[in-house]
Amino acid sequence: MSKLGHTQRGSSAQRGQARRKSLASRLLLPAMFTIAVAALAAPVLFGHGRGSIRYAEASLARGAAGIFLSVPATAESLTLEQYERFMRPFDLAFLEAIRGRGECHVLHAHGERLYFDRLVDYPVHALSWADLNGGPSIADARRRTPLTLMTGLDHARFVESSARRAREGVRAALAAGGDTRFILAPGCSLPTYAYPPLIRAAREESAKSR
Repeated sequence: MSKLGHTQRGSSAQRGQARRKSLASRLLLPAMFTIAVAALAAPVLFGHGRGSIRYAEASLARGAAGIFLSVPATAESLTLEQYERFMRPFDLAFLEAIRGRGECHVLHAHGERLYFDRLVDYPVHALSWADLNGGPSIADARRRTPLTLMTGLDHARFVESSARRAREGVRAALAAGGDTRFILAPGCSLPTYAYPPLIRAAREESAKSR
């Protein structure tokens, strides 16, 4: 065989080896980056959590009736594995630190694809979520947790509604929520430009049930 043939085979083998190394690098680097970020995130989250606890303790000491804790425990924001590692432990540590203080702590589950069953054991007095925007329904949630339920109004469509529809929504929510362990509320915050007469209509309708 000619010297040229040996050279061509050698070059081909070297190119193949280089491609394999490049592929291995592309596969390993993201995994190494994820591990590094996870190692760095825990102390940062712990420090942030301690600051949140101190703030909550100071608020309660100055007369706050409770803490409204909003958590994006939803597939739109993070995977279940990420939630279990980077959110749930810090949520529970925060709530355990203020357990027994305050009259009404509310957990707001923010999102439409919630990890709902991982939230029902949080040490709070009430659970807030958007039952009409992703669910679960009030009836379904009632079967899954003994917590007071705080929901019922369609926050996403409220500002586009009418007084009649607002009243109808209140009646439907109160019928589903029952007489106990239910707080009528939007599934999330209403826009600041919500028409005041709509809010008054909802309030007046809810007062009729007392």
